[in-house]
Amino acid sequence: MSTTFEKAISGHPRIKVLHEPFTDCFYFGPERRSHRYGDSVSVARFDRSAAKELILGASKATGTKTFFKELAFQAYRYVDDDFLSQITNTFLIRHPKRVIASLIRLKPDFTEEELGFQALNELYDRVISLQDQAPTVIEGEQFRANPQFTLEYFCSIHGLDYQPEMLNWRSGLLRAWLPHEVESQKKWHDTLEKSQTILPPISAPASLELCERQSEMYRRAEEIYTKIVKHALTVPTSALFGTLSPANH
Repeated sequence: MSTTFEKAISGHPRIKVLHEPFTDCFYFGPERRSHRYGDSVSVARFDRSAAKELILGASKATGTKTFFKELAFQAYRYVDDDFLSQITNTFLIRHPKRVIASLIRLKPDFTEEELGFQALNELYDRVISLQDQAPTVIEGEQFRANPQFTLEYFCSIHGLDYQPEMLNWRSGLLRAWLPHEVESQKKWHDTLEKSQTILPPISAPASLELCERQSEMYRRAEEIYTKIVKHALTVPTSALFGTLSPANH
């Protein structure tokens, strides 16, 4: 879902998108948290400083804003308070039932850290403490239900004009994947790379078959979801059915 949001944002001519700059830190670099995808000599020295330089380098593009999308669990140990206080943060959150249903197909042995809710909660609280105000929160299914309303709002808080081109794109790779990214990146984006627009929401699974360890993860994740989703952008009921025009909000 977060990559779909990223794809939509990339359709704006004044935004430069950077995809998950902390992935290599988490899975391959000297401060790695996981050996899930093995080793890669090409990024074995990729650390938090390298990721920050990548972000700052992208932000130097004249006339554009830099939007970097990252999974909370991949970034939260590598971003310091000074960095967090200088950026505008947007949190996209989904119900853990939907997250787990998607995650378990490709990563059945996922850890609680990889599930991501603990990291999301910590980053959310840190941002509030640093900036003395709540960041923007977007609920994933509401975004899918009315992407135009959500994207118009996102553009407005960043001083940008909404562009209709953000709702449609040509199918194809997000970008060329390097050899070490086949497992950590490429296989996760197959549906999106075959799509040409934001797919509408579907029903959540009625139930999940989880072991005791996963059930405990789910319970803790649901508590965090309930805490944060109360602050999510509210999509008007009429917008859910596609009847909201720009003049109405």
